[in-house]
Amino acid sequence: MTDATAGAITEFYDGYAASLTNFRMIASKIDNTENTVTAIRAAYEM
Repeated sequence: MTDATAGAITEFYDGYAASLTNFRMIASKIDNTENTVTAIRAAYEM
């Protein structure tokens, strides 16, 4: 969930961009919280 990812941003370093890069390296899909929660609820309705 990209909207639940954090990182410090300074004039010399964008930690948020770095955290998204790292997250993308291990995640199979990237989405926001609302879509993720909707998918989880749909999976449990089966």
